[in-house]
Amino acid sequence: MFAQILDKKYHIIFKISRNRYSYLHPGRKKYITGQYLAHKNVYADYRKSRNKDKFYEEHRAELSLYDTALRTLKEKSDGNKLPSMTALYAEKTQLIELRDMQREDFSNHRDYERELRTVSANIDMILGKSHEQEQQIKKEQNL
Repeated sequence: MFAQILDKKYHIIFKISRNRYSYLHPGRKKYITGQYLAHKNVYADYRKSRNKDKFYEEHRAELSLYDTALRTLKEKSDGNKLPSMTALYAEKTQLIELRDMQREDFSNHRDYERELRTVSANIDMILGKSHEQEQQIKKEQNL
C-alpha cells in the first residue's frame, strides 16, 4: 500500500532488496537507498554536538548522504513539509487496519459466492432432472 501511494501521488517507485529500502524518483535512472532515515540520527547527533566541525569531519559521508536524501525528498514534496515518523507510523497502522478489513470482507464475499454457486448447481441439477422427467412423460404420451 505504501509503495502504491508513493507511486500514485509522487511517481516514486519503492522496492525492498536485501532488507534495504530503495526509491526511484522520476527523471532518475538509479535508485536512492533509504539514506534519509538511515542517517537522520547521525544528523541529530551532529546538531547536538559541541564540536560541530570535528563531528562533521568524522561523519562527512553519512551527513552528505543525509543532505542529498533530504534535498531530494524536499524537491519531490513540492515545498510541503515532510511528514513526521509518528504521522507515517499512524498512517501505516491505519492502512494495515484497512487492508485487514478488506481482506476479511473479501473472504466473506468469496465464501458467499461459493455458497451461491453450490445452491445454483443444486437447483440446476434438480430442475434438470425434473425437466428430463417432463420430457420423458411427453414422449410417452405422444406414443
